[in-house]
Amino acid sequence: MIALLPNCFPIVVSFGIMGWFGIPLSIATSLIACIAIGLAVDDTIHYLVCYNREFKEDLNKENALSNTIRHMGKPIVFTTATISLGFSVLMFSSFNPTAVFGLLMVITMVSALVADLVLLPSLMLHVELVTIWDLLKLKLGRDPHQGIPLFKGLSRTQVHYVLNAEYVRSKLPI
Repeated sequence: MIALLPNCFPIVVSFGIMGWFGIPLSIATSLIACIAIGLAVDDTIHYLVCYNREFKEDLNKENALSNTIRHMGKPIVFTTATISLGFSVLMFSSFNPTAVFGLLMVITMVSALVADLVLLPSLMLHVELVTIWDLLKLKLGRDPHQGIPLFKGLSRTQVHYVLNAEYVRSKLPI
């Protein structure tokens, strides 16, 4: 759910600019949302995976976010710049719908960059993005099936099932 907001932001910006400047909705301009989601969601997924990995190291959100931005900031900027340059070539077309499409795609990609580098980190500070299994693994150690006598003889997957079943059972009303 957290990944939806930064990926919807560029679409809202794009359609908002279309409405503001009176650009009509056409086949070309309606494709912008589909293409933008397809291109921008990759950066968001890479960002979230890197954050999850960093957060597992010391369970500190601020450190995880700063390390994630340090590791993922340049690739996200370069990806956006490359895609925007590719679409900016369309702005020089003599066919007006193609030129408008190119301009709107550049605007959409830049707003996706802003969403991934500004909106996403601010949302992540207010939401837990670690799974229950991640938390149990951190609390019980890397190999709970080897260090805890209760789990002796069980595989890692079986321990996973036992812990998740217990968690679900504890949430059910008695």
